[in-house]
Amino acid sequence: MRTLTSIEELDLVLQEVEDAGHISDDAMRDVFQTFQMAHGRSSRLDPHSREYWQGQLDLYRSIAGKEYSSANESSPFVDVEAATTRPFPYYTGSCATVGSHLIAVGHAIKCLNLAPGSTVLELGPGWGNTTIALAAMGFDVTAVDIEPRFCELLKRRADLNGLALNVVSGDFGYIDSVTRPFDAVLFFECFHHASDHVALIESLSRAVKSGGKVLFAAEPILADFPVPWGLRLDGESLWAIRRNGWLELGFREDYFRSALRRAGWTVTKHLLSDAPVATVFEARRRAAWSTTYSALNPVVRSQSAQRTSTGTLAIASANPGYFLFGPYVSVPEGDWMAVVYLAKNDVGGFAGVCTYDVCCDSGTRILATTTIDLQQVVDGRIVLDFSLDREAHGVEVRLRGEGHVDVEIESLAIEAR
Repeated sequence: MRTLTSIEELDLVLQEVEDAGHISDDAMRDVFQTFQMAHGRSSRLDPHSREYWQGQLDLYRSIAGKEYSSANESSPFVDVEAATTRPFPYYTGSCATVGSHLIAVGHAIKCLNLAPGSTVLELGPGWGNTTIALAAMGFDVTAVDIEPRFCELLKRRADLNGLALNVVSGDFGYIDSVTRPFDAVLFFECFHHASDHVALIESLSRAVKSGGKVLFAAEPILADFPVPWGLRLDGESLWAIRRNGWLELGFREDYFRSALRRAGWTVTKHLLSDAPVATVFEARRRAAWSTTYSALNPVVRSQSAQRTSTGTLAIASANPGYFLFGPYVSVPEGDWMAVVYLAKNDVGGFAGVCTYDVCCDSGTRILATTTIDLQQVVDGRIVLDFSLDREAHGVEVRLRGEGHVDVEIESLAIEAR
């Protein structure tokens, strides 16, 4: 692996890339794997600071040889006529390139998991392979691309297949004009071209219905990316920046998850073990996930309570063991609170002391714990906050009495904080 230190060195290597491209797509991609540049001091700055952002734009300018503008994202090499029947990746003739692309598209569609007739906003569809597949499934798809040639290509491919498709010529700013929220927003290999990805994330909530989702599919979001976010300096990205003027960003996974959490989203990662290029990150608004279980629901369990005719769990004993545990659910990353809702008993209050905790992994991992004096509960709610840096499975809320307890439970909830 060659680590380049100057633009002059880069231009010499990019000539090797062009020479290999005359042989085959596979040969060109083989050369991409042989060189890189190193990341610099921006890794020591606050990734949310203006200084950090400006540093990335300065780095872009030094590689691209010009200031960044969204107009740089154009793709003038697109032959609309030829691509109507043979778009990327098919024209490459590469089994590896075509196979990887189809796996990534298929995995993204599987992760969307939408009901028939759902509405989808796809930003930056490019050649439109995912777009055409979604339209063929009967989804109501709006596709927005900054490149007029891609927009024309999408219309032609839709017409050729007799598909309904709403095509819009525009950039990521289109999301600010959305008046009818969508069931899903999809970024497929395009989010990393956003020059202000934080603002874009913060705009997503207005474009997604309550309970909807955002998918970031086949994006360069990596656990070991060398900086929180910034230009990718691998061979293919350097070629794309220098030769085409495109903005090629990458994101470290912990930073990306944090950016979504700050904007009120939870994140689920969908992996294909043999195809890392197909990784999908699914974001949902926290409030859309919150869930409540009545005391009569069988997932709300007890070792000592009695289920009453009014639908509560009644505890009036000093029996050992848990008088409440469950519901054993998977909870996305984010900030949460476990809430047990109490019903007033015959004497009008609550009595007893209990240990209150939230755990997962068959009770072996305690996420939060406290001691509750039920006599101090005045609003009928006992609350315990907990946080997850990634999705947890088998989450249960537990109450265990310390001596005699007199209380009735109406329901159990896990809610967004």
